[in-house]
Amino acid sequence: MGPVELSHKPSGKWVRWMWVLGLLLSVAWGLTSRLDLGLPAQLDNLFLDAFQKTSANAQTAHGVVVVDVDDVSLSATGQWPWPRYRLASLVQKVAEAKPAGIGLDILFAEPDRTSLENIQKAFKQDLGLDITFGGVPNGVTDNDGYLGRVLADNGVVGARYFYFDHVSKSDTPQ
Repeated sequence: MGPVELSHKPSGKWVRWMWVLGLLLSVAWGLTSRLDLGLPAQLDNLFLDAFQKTSANAQTAHGVVVVDVDDVSLSATGQWPWPRYRLASLVQKVAEAKPAGIGLDILFAEPDRTSLENIQKAFKQDLGLDITFGGVPNGVTDNDGYLGRVLADNGVVGARYFYFDHVSKSDTPQ
């Protein structure tokens, strides 16, 4: 079967009008998106919902495991937030199972206060004491850095970075 052919060639005037109409629709769509009028997002959600309904089947996905920090986890391991070294250990245990991918959706709003470096700084600042810790392997005194290395070493995908500083005029996060 060959390509579909038009019964007649469109006139140049008709083609120009279609280009102008397409350009106007594109500009209008871009403006509604930029002005955050909600229409593009609503239409996007409608199309996504329709696609999901038509393409999904009733079978349960196999091979997908969600590790959730729930009340049972908290009662067994301690209150949230967990130290970053504990999260790093969890990621390493998951990575040992050789999953196709690991995603981490946790917002770390502040530095880990249980890091040995941060404890040393707090004692110095608050009490004027220089404290030291013996027998600590290199790279474990900063929990945030340790977690970062574990995530990088295991190819973990993180959630989107949200920037909540609405006071400063800077366009980019520090």
